[in-house]
Amino acid sequence: MDITRDDMVTLKVNISWCGKNYAAAIDEQVPGVVLVTHKTLEGIKKAVAEAVEFHKEGMMADGDEVPAWLIEGDYRYEWVMDTPAMSHSCFTLSPTQFHIY
Repeated sequence: MDITRDDMVTLKVNISWCGKNYAAAIDEQVPGVVLVTHKTLEGIKKAVAEAVEFHKEGMMADGDEVPAWLIEGDYRYEWVMDTPAMSHSCFTLSPTQFHIY
């Protein structure tokens, strides 16, 4: 069971279907750009988490300013799928897990 606190930062992840792959981009909460692609919806979610961790480590190695909540992992994801991504998806998500544009 996932337990989340109200003070956690929510990272909005916009997911699109781009013909052959899902593409995901994180809104501006994370400094820099985090953009990934994957063939499956579950794969894109895993790839996003790995990319955020890689990006954070790179920022720290470069001496960039990294928000404390990002260093401490004090965040959660909000997955926002566009209509083509949602219609391509093979399973149903609950209404609290996505938004339709």
